[in-house]
Amino acid sequence: MSVATEPAVHLTPRRQQTLQLVADGYTDREIADQLDIGERTAITHVRELRWLLGARNRAHAVALGYELGLLGGAR
Repeated sequence: MSVATEPAVHLTPRRQQTLQLVADGYTDREIADQLDIGERTAITHVRELRWLLGARNRAHAVALGYELGLLGGAR
């Protein structure tokens, strides 16, 4: 029997939103518009998210998000 475990990385609600928007293919400008923040702030959120996950790029961050259980299954 497998037991569901908590993800090893815990994201703030804002980082979780950012990761989901990156996974949905949003650009930095579109993320900024969705979160009602400046584009530079959105860029910083994505950069910090990548650093926290140890991702090389946005696609890697999304892949890690799925691997770590931070993103749901198929939508």
